[in-house]
Amino acid sequence: AQPDIPEIFKKLVEDAIEASHEFLEQRRGTSNALVELPPMSPDMCTVRFDTIIPTIVLRQDTDVTETSLARELPVVSFWLGDSAEFLYPGIRDDVASKIDLESGDVLIFGSQSRRISHAVSSIKPRTAPMWLVDKTDLQAGLLNLTFRQYYHV
Repeated sequence: AQPDIPEIFKKLVEDAIEASHEFLEQRRGTSNALVELPPMSPDMCTVRFDTIIPTIVLRQDTDVTETSLARELPVVSFWLGDSAEFLYPGIRDDVASKIDLESGDVLIFGSQSRRISHAVSSIKPRTAPMWLVDKTDLQAGLLNLTFRQYYHV
């Protein structure tokens, strides 16, 4: 049996989704953010710590049931430590778009973007906030916590 997700992490995920709902409603004028980004209660967490990215491997977050995918339940990913360059499909299929993710950023895949291919293409050394390194003794690298709802039937 897998251990339960601690309540504090569940609350962080719920807060991130709620903040996204507010953004969708206020900034984009979405009338029903709950449909576009359904709420979820995470029961899975993938933890990764990388110091370098030796090869770029595009992947999809599909480590859940078909029911979870069909409901387009979001994936919520927290980034801590060094900054990273994140790749995802661009408008043209042959050109990837990229953004920099910094320590403290939250990335949410929901709705139709739920199954997009994506990758971390590089980690930018020594970009973690000094207060974080000093307070936690975090090693150089990128810590990623990605939450999903497996959707047990």
